[in-house]
Amino acid sequence: MRGPLAAVLCLVPGICLAQMAPGAELGVPPTSLTAATGVGLAAGRIGAIDTAGMSFVCGGNSGSRIYWVSRATRFRAGGAQASFFDLRAGEPAEVTFHHSSGRDIADLVRFRA
Repeated sequence: MRGPLAAVLCLVPGICLAQMAPGAELGVPPTSLTAATGVGLAAGRIGAIDTAGMSFVCGGNSGSRIYWVSRATRFRAGGAQASFFDLRAGEPAEVTFHHSSGRDIADLVRFRA
């Protein structure tokens, strides 16, 4: 009974946090989504990268998500400006995103250089 109760309490403030160890390296909560605004923050490791489809997978122990890249998506590698093509599978990353037309659109992707 404790698991379902914890999930309900998690949703009450409008923020849901999941436990994924890889995000700890960047000092951010592993996954959070503000229900009121539809803006989220996730941390994990970069998985598959689709350069033709301009998307990538990021996730960890509690699951993975596909993030789509738009013209407005910004990339930062160790504090410096970077690009989608600088992403490497396996590296830890933090993704700020929003949900649009059934997709998670990356707004800001931070990763280590």
